[in-house]
Amino acid sequence: MSTWLLDSVEKLFDEPQRSGAVSALVAAIQYGTGIFGSACVDYFAAGTALPMALTIAGFAAGSRLFSLALRANVEPQALPSPANHASRNSTHTRKRAEVDSREG
Repeated sequence: MSTWLLDSVEKLFDEPQRSGAVSALVAAIQYGTGIFGSACVDYFAAGTALPMALTIAGFAAGSRLFSLALRANVEPQALPSPANHASRNSTHTRKRAEVDSREG
């Protein structure tokens, strides 16, 4: 698996302001794999469903390998503790109440 591709995808996910680029990249990959899959089925067509079944199985295996490669490169992140989550929510609620009182 190409590490430059994995690094590029990881960098896009780390920057929320580039969510449109991530969405476009995912759509392009889906479109491209659909074209490639259709070409594979057409090339190996023999009047049976076997070429389609093999193409689906091949793409499923490729997806699994790609997800394992991505998972191996991502460091696990600690989940926020419930106490931190509650304090953030109360801070947000307080700030929102201040804004509402100024507007009202």
